[in-house]
Amino acid sequence: MSFYYASLSIILLASIPTVWEDIKYKKIKNRWMIFGFLSGVLLFLVSYPFGLISFGYLSKIIVNTLISLLAGFVIWKFGLWPAGDAKFFTLISFLLPLHYYKETYLNYFPSFVLLLNIFIPFLFFLIFRSLFTFLSAPRAGLETALSNLNLKNAKKLFFNITIGLLFYFLMSKLVFRSGPNLFSFFVFFLAFLVINFLLDIYTNERIRQTIPFAPWIFFGAIATVFIQGSVISFIYKFF
Repeated sequence: MSFYYASLSIILLASIPTVWEDIKYKKIKNRWMIFGFLSGVLLFLVSYPFGLISFGYLSKIIVNTLISLLAGFVIWKFGLWPAGDAKFFTLISFLLPLHYYKETYLNYFPSFVLLLNIFIPFLFFLIFRSLFTFLSAPRAGLETALSNLNLKNAKKLFFNITIGLLFYFLMSKLVFRSGPNLFSFFVFFLAFLVINFLLDIYTNERIRQTIPFAPWIFFGAIATVFIQGSVISFIYKFF
């Protein structure tokens, strides 16, 4: 337990100034990322000799962190977050104890659950924000929507659908545990189209600069700690 509390303390110390500076200056500074990583390495070095963590645990952390780094890079290349947010996500993945993924643990990449807990609340925020914008100025909202429906985006949409299908099969095993079925696929596909449309709007540079993303990463970490799994599986329990 002392290891868990120490890890969470480092996350808190690195996250609070990171979130504050992202909100105020729209920038994530490397000094807090360096502080978090060095503190985490020191914690692991101290914990291992005292038997607080095992070599197997360390190897899982390393693999998860490397995959998180790759995932953060890919998401950055897609334009969904700046490089600073990719580093912040990798830091949280490195520091967050694997214990907090236990309800929906994914081998090799448990921080996939963290990604879900970051992006699902964020997508709900985008939905409400888009609805508010559309209702406030219907004509401008319609023009924005139509501007995203053009042939230039056909290749991107095809690629996104391919990624979405892979994501669906992964989710059907990880969250629902029942495997793919027609109803869940239909619901997922409709949700995917809405999400793809919202993210196309969000990746507009002018709009993205108005929405700091570090708070959502921190919120995802908090949700993971309290739920100890994904928000999807948590909600699914009530149905």
